[in-house]
Amino acid sequence: MELTLTDCPKSVPELKRLPRRQRRRIWRRCYWRAFGHWQTWFGLAILGGGTAVSTFLGAMAGGLFENGEVSWFTRIGLVLACGAGGGGVGGLFYGLIVNRITNYYVREHLEREGLVAGPQADSAPAPAP
Repeated sequence: MELTLTDCPKSVPELKRLPRRQRRRIWRRCYWRAFGHWQTWFGLAILGGGTAVSTFLGAMAGGLFENGEVSWFTRIGLVLACGAGGGGVGGLFYGLIVNRITNYYVREHLEREGLVAGPQADSAPAPAP
């Protein structure tokens, strides 16, 4: 399984040919099914944990400047910047996980609706000449 940074509704080749409104409707319907997987919840834990740990580290780093070397505004900015950085990294991992699972459900939905051929069509042996 290969994870790419472009996992989104347009990255599923079967969805590219559908109208935008239908593509978004299918994506939203399948997105919520991803929350039935432990991997999605683990991704949310990574997102929250990354934000919390990096905010704590930013607060510790801000505490190093308590003797008046920098203003309180700079210390708060350091905490917020560290928290945002950790949240961004955690959000990246969460997004990759949930999009991978959602892509699976999108393909399943398209096969069920008959908008794309199922995997058995791809694995069928070629006809003899």
